[in-house]
Amino acid sequence: AASTQPLQFLQAALYSIFVAVFLGALLTWARLAATKRVTRQLRQAFQQRKAALLADISYEDKNDEGRGRTLNGSIVSQMGDLRAVYRWRDVRQISIVARGMRVWDEDGVPDPDAADFGEFVLKVRSLCM
Repeated sequence: AASTQPLQFLQAALYSIFVAVFLGALLTWARLAATKRVTRQLRQAFQQRKAALLADISYEDKNDEGRGRTLNGSIVSQMGDLRAVYRWRDVRQISIVARGMRVWDEDGVPDPDAADFGEFVLKVRSLCM
């Protein structure tokens, strides 16, 4: 009876490790899915505000014979009402979502659209925290 106890302990440890790995993978997947949902919401808000701003600039250019507003600097700096975009829960969530701006082309040059999105995420963060 004494020799079977270590074997039972070993079997319990081996079987429980699979459960622990499965639960860890499940929790990781759930966190990643939630982060992807937030990123999708932010990208949609960014694209809507960018399209509205570009349409507004284009409309003013047509009505003022070229004397309308132009893009000075980044497009994100001219977007308004960024407080209503998203309410952040914690700093870790911001850092995970902001990783979407880390996109380079084959020459190692940062992608301008990804950089604009990253600036958008950081500006929304700075206004909401």
